[in-house]
Amino acid sequence: MADALAALAPHLDGELLQQALAAALALSDEESQMQALTSLLSASSSDATLQTQLIRQTRLSIARALLSFRARPRKDVLRFLTIENLLAPPIFSQDTLGAIARHIIEICHEWSWL
Repeated sequence: MADALAALAPHLDGELLQQALAAALALSDEESQMQALTSLLSASSSDATLQTQLIRQTRLSIARALLSFRARPRKDVLRFLTIENLLAPPIFSQDTLGAIARHIIEICHEWSWL
């Protein structure tokens, strides 16, 4: 479903975009939901209210997905962080992205991985 929403996103506006948002939020898999939301984000640029809502929902989806990685290997976390357009404006500011990069480097260098 996330792939279908991503394919349709550039062609949607108004009410159809709102329906696509509802469909994306109904996805139970956090990664699929987040990918669908990021696809819809690019289509929402003409509607500031919808774009703000999509950014907020995308951030929440990212947080939920990251929480689900607690018991998974480091490679899964790092793969997740490489998803295209995930760690990018407008979802996060340049300052926030810099802080995320610094913390990823710190974690990789200083933490011991069991």
